[in-house]
Amino acid sequence: MTASATKNLREERLAVVTAPENEEQTMLAVVDRIAKGTHTFLSICEELDVPYTRFFMWLQKDAKRLSAYENA
Repeated sequence: MTASATKNLREERLAVVTAPENEEQTMLAVVDRIAKGTHTFLSICEELDVPYTRFFMWLQKDAKRLSAYENA
């Protein structure tokens, strides 16, 4: 698989994870894993194979998401 194709797949996965209909489930999973101490944000991104920076930018764009993450 080419680097471009891999990047496109990662972007597609990010679009699914951050889609409005999946936002609540995504944030519950992120907060739960971080709060339990079983994962870091980076390890979650690696597990989901999504771009770290773009995922974190999405998280930061909403005060409620960011607060949930910071309080985890």
